[in-house]
Amino acid sequence: MISANILALNEQEHLPGLLELIRPHVGEIVVWVDDRTTDASEEIAREYADVVHVGALNKDFAQARNWCLDHSRGEWVLTLDPDERPMPELLRWLPTVQAVDAVLTLHENRIDGKPVEGHFLEWHCRFFRKQYRWFRPLHEMVALGEARVMCAPTHLRILHYKSQERQEMQNRRYEEWTR
Repeated sequence: MISANILALNEQEHLPGLLELIRPHVGEIVVWVDDRTTDASEEIAREYADVVHVGALNKDFAQARNWCLDHSRGEWVLTLDPDERPMPELLRWLPTVQAVDAVLTLHENRIDGKPVEGHFLEWHCRFFRKQYRWFRPLHEMVALGEARVMCAPTHLRILHYKSQERQEMQNRRYEEWTR
Protein backbone atom coordinates (compact mmCIF):
# COMPACT_ATOMS: atom_id res chain seq x y z
CA MET A 1 0.00 0.00 0.00
CA ILE A 2 1.08 3.57 -0.72
CA SER A 3 0.51 6.26 1.91
CA ALA A 4 0.48 9.87 0.73
CA ASN A 5 1.98 12.38 3.17
CA ILE A 6 1.21 16.11 2.85
CA LEU A 7 1.98 19.21 4.93
CA ALA A 8 -0.40 22.16 4.65
CA LEU A 9 -0.41 25.80 5.73
CA ASN A 10 -3.21 27.94 4.25
CA GLU A 11 -3.62 25.62 1.28
CA GLN A 12 -7.38 25.72 0.64
CA GLU A 13 -6.70 26.82 -2.94
CA HIS A 14 -4.41 23.86 -3.74
CA LEU A 15 -5.34 21.03 -1.38
CA PRO A 16 -8.63 19.81 -2.96
CA GLY A 17 -7.10 19.42 -6.42
CA LEU A 18 -4.15 17.42 -5.11
CA LEU A 19 -6.24 15.21 -2.84
CA GLU A 20 -8.77 14.47 -5.61
CA LEU A 21 -5.94 13.61 -8.00
CA ILE A 22 -4.08 11.20 -5.72
CA ARG A 23 -7.01 9.55 -3.87
CA PRO A 24 -7.59 6.78 -6.47
CA HIS A 25 -3.87 5.91 -6.49
CA VAL A 26 -3.02 5.63 -2.79
CA GLY A 27 -4.29 3.47 0.05
CA GLU A 28 -4.33 6.29 2.59
CA ILE A 29 -3.68 10.01 2.92
CA VAL A 30 -1.99 11.53 5.98
CA VAL A 31 -2.06 15.34 6.29
CA TRP A 32 -0.27 17.57 8.81
CA VAL A 33 -2.02 20.96 9.00
CA ASP A 34 0.12 23.71 10.47
CA ASP A 35 -1.68 25.23 13.46
CA ARG A 36 -1.11 28.74 12.04
CA THR A 37 -3.54 27.96 9.23
CA THR A 38 -6.31 30.54 8.97
CA ASP A 39 -8.22 29.17 5.99
CA ALA A 40 -10.26 25.99 5.39
CA SER A 41 -7.23 23.68 4.95
CA GLU A 42 -8.08 21.60 8.02
CA GLU A 43 -11.70 21.08 6.96
CA ILE A 44 -10.61 20.11 3.44
CA ALA A 45 -8.01 17.69 4.81
CA ARG A 46 -10.62 16.07 7.07
CA GLU A 47 -12.92 15.60 4.08
CA TYR A 48 -10.33 13.65 2.04
CA ALA A 49 -7.64 12.31 4.37
CA ASP A 50 -7.56 9.21 6.54
CA VAL A 51 -5.35 10.84 9.19
CA VAL A 52 -5.23 14.58 9.95
CA HIS A 53 -3.01 16.20 12.55
CA VAL A 54 -3.03 19.88 13.48
CA GLY A 55 0.20 20.95 15.08
CA ALA A 56 2.99 23.49 15.30
CA LEU A 57 5.53 23.17 12.53
CA ASN A 58 8.19 24.79 14.75
CA LYS A 59 10.31 25.70 11.73
CA ASP A 60 11.04 22.00 11.16
CA PHE A 61 9.60 20.37 8.06
CA ALA A 62 11.52 17.12 8.67
CA GLN A 63 9.91 16.67 12.09
CA ALA A 64 6.42 17.12 10.61
CA ARG A 65 7.15 14.80 7.67
CA ASN A 66 8.50 12.17 10.08
CA TRP A 67 5.30 12.45 12.15
CA CYS A 68 3.39 11.67 8.96
CA LEU A 69 5.64 8.65 8.35
CA ASP A 70 5.03 7.41 11.89
CA HIS A 71 1.26 7.60 11.32
CA SER A 72 1.27 5.97 7.89
CA ARG A 73 0.34 2.32 7.39
CA GLY A 74 1.69 1.83 3.87
CA GLU A 75 4.97 0.15 3.02
CA TRP A 76 5.62 2.95 0.54
CA VAL A 77 5.23 6.71 1.08
CA LEU A 78 4.54 9.38 -1.53
CA THR A 79 5.32 12.83 -0.13
CA LEU A 80 3.81 15.84 -1.87
CA ASP A 81 3.25 19.53 -1.28
CA PRO A 82 -0.27 20.91 -1.88
CA ASP A 83 0.88 22.99 -4.86
CA GLU A 84 2.46 20.00 -6.61
CA ARG A 85 0.67 17.78 -9.12
CA PRO A 86 2.11 14.38 -9.97
CA MET A 87 1.32 13.45 -13.54
CA PRO A 88 -1.41 10.76 -13.65
CA GLU A 89 0.98 8.53 -15.62
CA LEU A 90 3.48 8.78 -12.75
CA LEU A 91 0.79 7.82 -10.23
CA ARG A 92 -0.04 4.75 -12.33
CA TRP A 93 3.66 3.83 -12.70
CA LEU A 94 4.69 4.08 -9.03
CA PRO A 95 2.90 0.91 -7.84
CA THR A 96 4.90 -1.10 -10.41
CA VAL A 97 8.23 -0.24 -8.75
CA GLN A 98 10.04 -3.26 -7.34
CA ALA A 99 13.54 -4.22 -6.16
CA VAL A 100 14.39 -0.71 -4.93
CA ASP A 101 13.87 1.31 -1.76
CA ALA A 102 13.37 4.79 -3.21
CA VAL A 103 12.55 6.56 -6.45
CA LEU A 104 13.82 9.97 -7.51
CA THR A 105 11.22 11.91 -9.46
CA LEU A 106 11.83 14.82 -11.78
CA HIS A 107 10.14 18.05 -10.61
CA GLU A 108 9.19 20.67 -13.16
CA ASN A 109 9.22 24.07 -11.43
CA ARG A 110 7.41 27.07 -12.90
CA ILE A 111 6.50 30.48 -11.52
CA ASP A 112 3.63 32.26 -13.25
CA GLY A 113 3.94 29.67 -16.04
CA LYS A 114 7.62 30.38 -16.74
CA PRO A 115 10.47 27.93 -16.06
CA VAL A 116 12.40 28.77 -12.88
CA GLU A 117 15.89 29.69 -14.03
CA GLY A 118 18.46 27.26 -12.67
CA HIS A 119 15.77 25.14 -10.98
CA PHE A 120 13.34 24.27 -13.79
CA LEU A 121 14.02 20.54 -13.56
CA GLU A 122 15.20 19.02 -10.28
CA TRP A 123 15.38 15.45 -8.97
CA HIS A 124 13.75 14.84 -5.57
CA CYS A 125 13.13 11.74 -3.50
CA ARG A 126 9.39 11.76 -2.87
CA PHE A 127 8.58 8.04 -3.17
CA PHE A 128 10.31 5.65 -0.78
CA ARG A 129 9.83 2.80 1.64
CA LYS A 130 8.47 3.96 4.98
CA GLN A 131 11.59 2.90 6.95
CA TYR A 132 13.57 5.95 5.77
CA ARG A 133 13.48 9.28 7.62
CA TRP A 134 13.57 12.96 6.79
CA PHE A 135 16.37 15.20 8.05
CA ARG A 136 17.18 18.95 7.98
CA PRO A 137 14.49 21.33 9.27
CA LEU A 138 14.38 23.45 6.09
CA HIS A 139 14.84 22.10 2.55
CA GLU A 140 14.46 18.68 4.12
CA MET A 141 15.77 15.52 2.51
CA VAL A 142 15.31 11.79 2.95
CA ALA A 143 18.26 9.98 4.56
CA LEU A 144 18.68 7.06 2.18
CA GLY A 145 22.05 5.70 3.32
CA GLU A 146 22.58 2.37 1.54
CA ALA A 147 19.12 2.36 -0.05
CA ARG A 148 18.63 0.99 -3.54
CA VAL A 149 17.51 4.04 -5.54
CA MET A 150 16.24 4.43 -9.07
CA CYS A 151 15.12 7.39 -11.17
CA ALA A 152 11.60 7.53 -12.56
CA PRO A 153 11.40 7.86 -16.33
CA THR A 154 12.03 11.53 -17.16
CA HIS A 155 8.66 12.02 -18.87
CA LEU A 156 6.86 11.10 -15.60
CA ARG A 157 7.10 14.24 -13.49
CA ILE A 158 5.77 16.09 -10.52
CA LEU A 159 4.60 19.52 -11.69
CA HIS A 160 5.27 22.35 -9.24
CA TYR A 161 3.62 25.53 -10.43
CA LYS A 162 3.16 28.61 -8.31
CA SER A 163 2.75 32.36 -8.55
CA GLN A 164 5.53 34.87 -8.04
CA GLU A 165 3.58 36.24 -5.07
CA ARG A 166 3.45 32.80 -3.42
CA GLN A 167 7.17 32.24 -4.06
CA GLU A 168 8.07 35.60 -2.52
CA MET A 169 5.93 34.86 0.56
CA GLN A 170 7.65 31.49 0.94
CA ASN A 171 11.09 33.08 0.55
CA ARG A 172 10.28 35.65 3.27
CA ARG A 173 9.06 32.92 5.64
CA TYR A 174 12.17 30.79 5.11
CA GLU A 175 14.44 33.81 5.52
CA GLU A 176 12.72 34.67 8.80
CA TRP A 177 13.10 31.08 10.03
CA THR A 178 16.84 31.02 9.38
CA ARG A 179 17.64 34.22 11.30
